[in-house]
Amino acid sequence: MKRWNAIGATSLFAATMLLGGCLNDGDSNSGTDDGDDEVAITESMDEEIAGYASPDVFLYGEDSDDSGVQRAGISTRRWWRELVDLVREYDIHVTRPSEGVAVAEVNVSGVATGILHLISGEDSTRTETLKDFVNEGSRSMTFERRVGERNLPRRGWRLTALSGVLLASPSTTRHINSVHVVADGVDRTITNVTDLVSVKDLLRLPPNSEVTVTVDTGDATDVVALHVRQAHRRFLLVNNGDGTFTGSYLTGHGPGPRHAVVDVLSNDTVFDDVAPYDNVAWGIAYLIRGESDGVGGSGGE
Repeated sequence: MKRWNAIGATSLFAATMLLGGCLNDGDSNSGTDDGDDEVAITESMDEEIAGYASPDVFLYGEDSDDSGVQRAGISTRRWWRELVDLVREYDIHVTRPSEGVAVAEVNVSGVATGILHLISGEDSTRTETLKDFVNEGSRSMTFERRVGERNLPRRGWRLTALSGVLLASPSTTRHINSVHVVADGVDRTITNVTDLVSVKDLLRLPPNSEVTVTVDTGDATDVVALHVRQAHRRFLLVNNGDGTFTGSYLTGHGPGPRHAVVDVLSNDTVFDDVAPYDNVAWGIAYLIRGESDGVGGSGGE
């Protein structure tokens, strides 16, 4: 287990996960040179597979978009989160059979604390409300290395599966029942963001194409936003009045791994100046289709 702080990060997992643990060395699975394998996996996550290892979207940080919603309570026109502190912990369990494939199971957890800014009123009557927030996050990954591969890039360690990221405030009352994604040749419903998914089976979206996302929270009073990588955009999904929320965005042109974050806040979080912060979010990993999957020699096959 490793634990440290990262202050001023732009996403709960925007800094790459530094791994530690007892990993395999040598041409058999009985080696004990942990340091070289730790460095190999760490550098892989810093470089070749950084797009998989962290949701590189801006869940935290100032956003210039209007809230787009007027509801009872304070008339919030803008809101954003200011990240103050980030603590992450990494738990690695390695299985090394006498022959065959060594497997590293990685569980990552984190706690982000900061300030939610709510801006209401026009310029002459502008009012800012500040609320403390806490988000707790987790995700899982699996790496594999076959016997005899230590001379390959990153000593042969490959990312083979990963979950999305689950973020939530402590004791949250918010829920995400499902996220439905539709694009050219794609129609997929995600019901559990913490499920491990093989790299081969990740959601693959076409480049430069419209993607429609429908989120089912079961509560029509929620405020639901989608964060995407392009220009660090955040936009509100349209409330369908039945506990579902829909919106569309255009994918980028460059192939490789991405994350989109579905961000659900309670009505009172955004439109009540004294109610506590109440939030749940899913960071969903996907690929922009193209010649490269963004993994190279260190990821899935």
